[in-house]
Amino acid sequence: MLSEPEPVELIKATHDVLASELSAIGFKIPDEMTQTLDDDIFLFSGFKTYHEMNDASRLLKDDDGGFKPFGSFLQDIQSIDSQYNRNYLYAEYNFAKASTQMAVKWHDIEKDGDDYNLQYRTASDGLVRPEHATLEGVTLPPSDKFWNEYYPPNGWNCRCTAVQVLKDKYAASDSDQACAAGERATTQIGKNGANKAEMFRFNPGKAGKIFPPKHPYYKAPDEARKEIGDAIENVRMEKARARRKQIKAEAMSLRDEKPIINKQSGLSISITGGGIDEFLNQPHKHYAEKNEMLLNIRTVVEESTYMGVSTHKGKTAHIFETELYGEKTYIIATEVKGRGISLYSISDSDNVLKGIKKPT
Repeated sequence: MLSEPEPVELIKATHDVLASELSAIGFKIPDEMTQTLDDDIFLFSGFKTYHEMNDASRLLKDDDGGFKPFGSFLQDIQSIDSQYNRNYLYAEYNFAKASTQMAVKWHDIEKDGDDYNLQYRTASDGLVRPEHATLEGVTLPPSDKFWNEYYPPNGWNCRCTAVQVLKDKYAASDSDQACAAGERATTQIGKNGANKAEMFRFNPGKAGKIFPPKHPYYKAPDEARKEIGDAIENVRMEKARARRKQIKAEAMSLRDEKPIINKQSGLSISITGGGIDEFLNQPHKHYAEKNEMLLNIRTVVEESTYMGVSTHKGKTAHIFETELYGEKTYIIATEVKGRGISLYSISDSDNVLKGIKKPT
């Protein structure tokens, strides 16, 4: 049922709550990292919805195997709703917010390498859990193994953080002792004997994940996993289609602007309504991101590498190379007799380079 409209809406609603912090600060990190973290939130939302529906389905029948009266079923379902969409969601939202912030911070930390040490800090108030308080002041280089598993947040509603500090101001901690303390801080044995806190041993910035990869939500049969994957893809495509309409409306103003001049070739490229449609309709490995590129097409074309001229669908085509998520992408502009050169399309296939005459 996960691909049906109602569950899809629940996946979307859950995602939108958990991704709110990413939407607010995503501009601080590369688009590729934003997409990776957003994909993880979608995946988590899909598995959460699966378990919520699975738990709800068990409430349909009474102890004798018969269907419950609607009033009893409704009362039970309301308890499921409260559990998943109030209690759990509150903790998950707080974790997603903290994890997103720490993933973004890790992106900045990596730029400096080991020029600075990282220091673990708690909120330093009466609400800090004792096991996390033992990590206060741990100071180690970002490359130390400690940060692979004990970089905050280290639990539900954890408010701990890590900050860069000068090496000559704070003495470095013993790595093995710090890891031992981190292991104790993420140990919470449940009734079944399993360690419920062990799943928090990951670094959201390094893993590219907002939620713990070993979260119990991810335990599901293979058929459910396929359904979740299909449902998430449907949500992504629906969002992409809606965003495509917005982009098209915004991009239409480009037709009234002056032509774009490619710096390398000096070629002048104009924008037409047909070019906008073709650009947006074109399949691409990074479909949504390719569409977003259209809103920044002036800068993209100006800075693109001119590859040369070829024949494309019977037209004289000029090919420009740029990058999207570190991969080569080609912008195609065609000549129209009496109208000059105009944007035609975009492709992630190097087949567009076949038969190309390189500039001299």
